[in-house]
Amino acid sequence: MNDPARPRPAIDPTAVPWSRAGAAGAPAGPRTPSGGTAQDQTAPAGGAGAAGTHPAAAQSRRPAPALWWVVAGVVLATVVALTVDTKLGIAVLATTCLAAGVARAVVAGPGPEGITNRSRSVDVTLFLGAAAVLVFLAAIAPAA
Repeated sequence: MNDPARPRPAIDPTAVPWSRAGAAGAPAGPRTPSGGTAQDQTAPAGGAGAAGTHPAAAQSRRPAPALWWVVAGVVLATVVALTVDTKLGIAVLATTCLAAGVARAVVAGPGPEGITNRSRSVDVTLFLGAAAVLVFLAAIAPAA
């Protein structure tokens, strides 16, 4: 079984199952799952990716305007609810959810970055469902 007197073999951290090192025409060094070699994945200048973030992920980040529009809608709804009228604030929040749902439904490709979380149908259902629930709650809420 496990004999404590018997030394364990050393594990080579560079030996990975997808390594093609030594194969004819293969670049030297272990290969990564994305197809590059470990030497290809150096951090870009400025330290991007230095805190455990993969350099390719740091380079592929783009602003998420749809997310910022939703955040602006939530902030606007909060301000309106606190300063003008609660039901109007709920209507602004419901409109924000409705706009996010419609944007998620009609924008082609992977969807608006920042509000795309699940499949298109699930995202649209949740956004439109939240808008419907907010409208219903605003309708039955007593006047303040």
